[in-house]
Amino acid sequence: MDITSLSPALSQADLQMSIGYELLANVKELAEVQADAITELMAAIPGLGENIDISV
Repeated sequence: MDITSLSPALSQADLQMSIGYELLANVKELAEVQADAITELMAAIPGLGENIDISV
């Protein structure tokens, strides 16, 4: 086993995982902000969801 080539490969994999986790955290935060904004928008509309007509 070549230790000198293994170390940079592990370092690169660790860097990619760290970037992936940070990107996932940013996407999750953005989704939460958008969900909150949509919830507030829907709450501001009077009568939303009071009458639902469903025909089968």
